[in-house]
Amino acid sequence: MSRIALMTTALAISSLCCAETLTPAWVELGDANRVIARVIIDGGACPAIQIDGTSRPMDQRSPVPAGFRPLCESTIPATASKASVNGQALVLPVRDFKNALVLGDTGCRIQGNRIQACNDPVAWPFKKVAALAAAENPQLIVHVGDYLYREEECPKEAQDKCAGSKSGDNWETWREDFFTPAAELLRAAPWAFVRGNHESCARSWRGWFYYLDPGPWTGACTEVSAAYTIQSINPPITMFDTSTASDNNMSTDAVKKLSDALSRVADRKGWIAAHHPFWAVRLDNASNKPDNGNKGLQQVWSDAKPKGFDLILSGHTHLFELLTFDTLPVQVVAGMGGTQLANPLPRSLGGVSVGSSMVMSGDSRTDFGYLVLSKNTTGWDLSLKSAASQITLRCSIRGHDAQCPSAAQR
Repeated sequence: MSRIALMTTALAISSLCCAETLTPAWVELGDANRVIARVIIDGGACPAIQIDGTSRPMDQRSPVPAGFRPLCESTIPATASKASVNGQALVLPVRDFKNALVLGDTGCRIQGNRIQACNDPVAWPFKKVAALAAAENPQLIVHVGDYLYREEECPKEAQDKCAGSKSGDNWETWREDFFTPAAELLRAAPWAFVRGNHESCARSWRGWFYYLDPGPWTGACTEVSAAYTIQSINPPITMFDTSTASDNNMSTDAVKKLSDALSRVADRKGWIAAHHPFWAVRLDNASNKPDNGNKGLQQVWSDAKPKGFDLILSGHTHLFELLTFDTLPVQVVAGMGGTQLANPLPRSLGGVSVGSSMVMSGDSRTDFGYLVLSKNTTGWDLSLKSAASQITLRCSIRGHDAQCPSAAQR
């Protein structure tokens, strides 16, 4: 073979083996002990992954849905001590993790007359929130759902807020709403991804199932995904899909489907993560006063009768809540990651009725940010942190009890 031919062949091989990566590689946790490395590329062959000194190519998740860029993935053995992709060291799960970061509802809303100023880092601070969160050096990140909010084109009359913004369930919008602002956080720790109602079959399901869902990609939307438990960490976390839940008047059929799904994991222990809170306070639109939450999901819980969970992690309402009850797990709402905030609740929620239960103690805050759960000798300490790098609340969680004695000193 001539020298020119050899050079041409070498260049061709190089172009095939070195596809441009469009995101950092990240690690996510699936059912049982499954640990997955993923990265999005611009085309060509998937990069190699190095696991404990052995290199092998990652697999492309196929078929690639129209309008999306390819995803490459590889399962990492539970026994692995180190792994990397393109020279980027991956952070592997710590079984008995000591700290976890929780946030959700992170995209920039463009829908109807609700237009968030996506080009203003103060009005949509997710990139800053993610960078601050990454600096916490978490061992686990739980995103409690709702990633894509740019569902419609930026209106002509709102160009000062969102000019140039992409829209719809496609790579460009997922890149703008999640992957670019979350880049530092993606590489910081293993992720547990919750499906939100914005990832339902009527909305941005393609990006959810292709990029983030840890299960096999079928090219179709599953209305209610089967609940699964991440057992590669302790405490284990059961991931529950409430994307079909509605805030008002859930049908009998919808309640039954979710009750059946929860019943299959009702004997699990540890934490449960679900986008919609089962037991939380919200504002009544008519009276602007706290009401007793989502009656359909309360019925789901009552029908399924889960007994072993100590903590419920949720989002959906765009603020922070921590609620304790007599016999129910502690309910945490962390929906303040970047999406337009909800109207504030009273800071103290003790004595408010939620379904047939009464809040024993409860706190709420309405600021952009995230929360950190840090393990201590008897339970977990919760620190609520704002996009201004301030601790706005400190609480202690012990089993089904939580105490927030005072707001942190600013």
